[in-house]
Amino acid sequence: MKQDSVTLEPENFLPADISSTWKTMEAVYDFRKVKAIGVSNFSMKKLGDLLTIARIPPTVNQVECYASMQQSKLHEFCKANSVYLSDYSPFGSLGTTWLKGEILKDLVIPTVAEKLGRLLHK
Repeated sequence: MKQDSVTLEPENFLPADISSTWKTMEAVYDFRKVKAIGVSNFSMKKLGDLLTIARIPPTVNQVECYASMQQSKLHEFCKANSVYLSDYSPFGSLGTTWLKGEILKDLVIPTVAEKLGRLLHK
């Protein structure tokens, strides 16, 4: 964020410097402080851009993925580039205003959760 900014408005954010950040991550890897390095929420475009400059490619890209948002093209892209795609939020994100279909309101899911004594958001 820009210095002295106090709100999360888009104009208060600095552009991400993915290149220098990745080079720093590669240095951490070289010093054997981590076993692998990866990214989160990278689109095909961002991942492709990173792969062109990376000396050490990311091992994993962690993204939101569930039945109504499968990200098939991203899965294929990652597979073709030997990047493991790790999914999170298998039942969607609670409170997401843009999500259509609301997978957590599907009658099967609450029924199974109730039978297992689980909460939907756990």
